[in-house]
Amino acid sequence: MNILVTNDDGFGAPGLIAISEALSKKHNVYVIAPSGNRSGKGMSVHIASPLAYSRFDDHHFACSGNPVDCVIAGTRTNIVSCDIDLVVSGINKGPNMGTDIVYSGTCSAAVQATFFGIPAIAVSMNMTNPELEWEDDFNWDYGPLATFVSDNLDTLISLARPSLDADGNAQQSSGVFVNINAFDKLPYKGIKQTGCCFMKHDGRSKVDLTDDNKGDFTSVFWGVNAIPVRKEDSDYEACEQGYIALSRVAVDPFTEPADLSYITWTL
Repeated sequence: MNILVTNDDGFGAPGLIAISEALSKKHNVYVIAPSGNRSGKGMSVHIASPLAYSRFDDHHFACSGNPVDCVIAGTRTNIVSCDIDLVVSGINKGPNMGTDIVYSGTCSAAVQATFFGIPAIAVSMNMTNPELEWEDDFNWDYGPLATFVSDNLDTLISLARPSLDADGNAQQSSGVFVNINAFDKLPYKGIKQTGCCFMKHDGRSKVDLTDDNKGDFTSVFWGVNAIPVRKEDSDYEACEQGYIALSRVAVDPFTEPADLSYITWTL
């Protein structure tokens, strides 16, 4: 199987290396990942500006763009000389669950692959041990989660549903990618298929408004204080209990039906 691996932590991130090495044991793996950290970029894509690529060998490339750009490069250009059968995004350093999915570059890469008619899996892990330093890569053991994905790959692919069929026609149902999350609670108790929690952010942004900056100002928002709510039977609850959370996430925009016949419109 020809697999494209990407992420939003950047080329060379330990989680990316762990999953690509695990998959390479049985499959033909290509890595196209951002040249630096692109966390929180969501579905951001470069439309007209050129992108730079660094080639390390025939299977490993760094891209100046975002995760979605990497999927486009791996599936819609001649950088990769074969058709891609599967896109795997991750393993992300930190969780991507609940409503945080819409911000996630990791999950957005999976969304883009699904739009292109390619099965996609997003994988993320969170550290919960307060005694370990988050920034120290040696404290992160991605191996067990990478092995889980590799050993169960066919099953995971069967749970995904690309937005296009083999003939390039739109499916009647929404496209679906598989979103996998786990905490550092080993050994895992099992797998739970879950819904998505709601992540309430209480991060704050300090705006610097001074009298001598000619009307300009700066602002930095760091929304690290995410509180999971509406979490019963959710991805967060499953991970909290020591399970690997598996969510099938629909990617097509949808509308909520409503009877608007009572409204008189002004045209």
